[in-house]
Amino acid sequence: MENSFGYRLKLIRKERKMTQESLAANSKVCVSNIKRYEQARFAEPSAFHLLALAHALSVSPEYLLNGDENMRAYTNCIKKELCQIRDFQTLQSISAMDLDGTVLSHLELSDDLVDEIRYTWLDNQLFRDEDGKLHYCTRPYTRGIILRYCQNRSRVKTDRLMEKNVQ
Repeated sequence: MENSFGYRLKLIRKERKMTQESLAANSKVCVSNIKRYEQARFAEPSAFHLLALAHALSVSPEYLLNGDENMRAYTNCIKKELCQIRDFQTLQSISAMDLDGTVLSHLELSDDLVDEIRYTWLDNQLFRDEDGKLHYCTRPYTRGIILRYCQNRSRVKTDRLMEKNVQ
C-alpha cells in the first residue's frame, strides 16, 4: 500500500541507497523487524523503533509514520483508539506497562487532548472495576496511560485483537 509506514520506510531507505542490513546497523532495529515493516506484517512501529528509524534515515518521525509533517492525524488516531477502550482492565494493563525513556516529541499531548480522553472514559464509566468499585481518574493518570499506550501501541493493539479472536 502506497500510503503505509512500510511503503515509506522502503522508499526512503532505497532513496538513501541503504540496504535493510545497513539501516538495521544504523538504527539498532533488527533486520527482521525492518523486513516485517516493509512487507506490512507489522502495521506500525513502536515509538522507539519509529524514532530510531527516522533518525537513521534523516527524516522526521511524522513523515515516516504519516507521510507528512502534520501530527494531527496521528494524534487524532491515538485519541480515537483510546476513546474506544471500554473496560477498566485494559486501562490497568496499559498503566502497568513500563515507559522506556523514548521521547515522544511527535505526540501533541495537550491538556485538551488529555481531558477529552479522560472525560470520555468517565462518561463510559470505565473507572468501575468488575466488583463495581469506583476508581478516581486524574489528569496525570490519564496522561501516563496515553504515553504508555503510544510507546506500546502495536503490542496493545495486537493483544486486543487476540482477545477478540479468542471470544
